[in-house]
Amino acid sequence: MTQPNYPPPGDPNPYSPPGGYPPGQYQPQFYAPRKTNSLALTSMIVSICSVALCPLVGIVGAILGHKAKAQIRATGEDGDGMATAGIIVGWVVFGLFIAFIIVYAIIIAVAAANGAFDSGTSSGY
Repeated sequence: MTQPNYPPPGDPNPYSPPGGYPPGQYQPQFYAPRKTNSLALTSMIVSICSVALCPLVGIVGAILGHKAKAQIRATGEDGDGMATAGIIVGWVVFGLFIAFIIVYAIIIAVAAANGAFDSGTSSGY
């Protein structure tokens, strides 16, 4: 009965073939996946939810995206694209909300100037 071919104790790569790799041959490396920045993910989710729920929350998503990009530059984590998406969507939604408020205020002001809110009855004053 033959013994199984276990790697010798202390072998740095237990998955290497028996006898090791020939000189100059590529030795596989095992890398752990990089961590994704959680603030970038949060920024993107908050910004996308602000489209349907509350446009004022879009500014929160944009600010979180800016903070996430700073963290990503400092730590080297993944998630730069998600942070960028959170910034863009957040500021666009917030900007459209502000534009809507301004247009709505102008319509009300023009209607008031043309007498649209007059009741038609005189109060005697």
